[in-house]
Amino acid sequence: MGPLQTAPVVFLFLSGGFEERDLANAASSAVQDFYALSRKGTCDLPSDAEHPGAHAWHRRILRQFGIEHARAKSAVAFLNICPYKSKTFDDWHMLAALPSCRIAVEWAQAVLFPQARASRRVVVCLRSARWWGLEPGSDAVGKLYAPSCNRAGVMLRDGMRDRVVAAVRAALEA
Repeated sequence: MGPLQTAPVVFLFLSGGFEERDLANAASSAVQDFYALSRKGTCDLPSDAEHPGAHAWHRRILRQFGIEHARAKSAVAFLNICPYKSKTFDDWHMLAALPSCRIAVEWAQAVLFPQARASRRVVVCLRSARWWGLEPGSDAVGKLYAPSCNRAGVMLRDGMRDRVVAAVRAALEA
């Protein structure tokens, strides 16, 4: 979600969370249209009215950077390896088996990572770094970060956290 094509900041995750309302939403043509448009990578992050669950989750992630959703909506994007929602993710073998998952990783490695290494974007992996081809907790190359995080994508309080927060905030102020 978000303007993946142009966002100066991209956060990498595993997969979207599943909520009961997702079952009803799956049958809604309006929601299907929303996701089709969102997946083009050109839309702002959704508002609370457009997608309450995603909006609340984005706000929780952005809070650790001291960033308000209103400031981030057109400057931050979220990319999941797996585009399928789940309450818990137990099907790790599917990441290598599903073409959509492989494409997400290949695109990140071919497009996002070189841009971040050249300091043209800030890319922060907040979940499943190894599946993205990154080493968790390793030092950044350019502006490509894989800080140590918990399962919810919250960075652990260590030396890298402050550097990542500073890089994200600087990218949004530019």
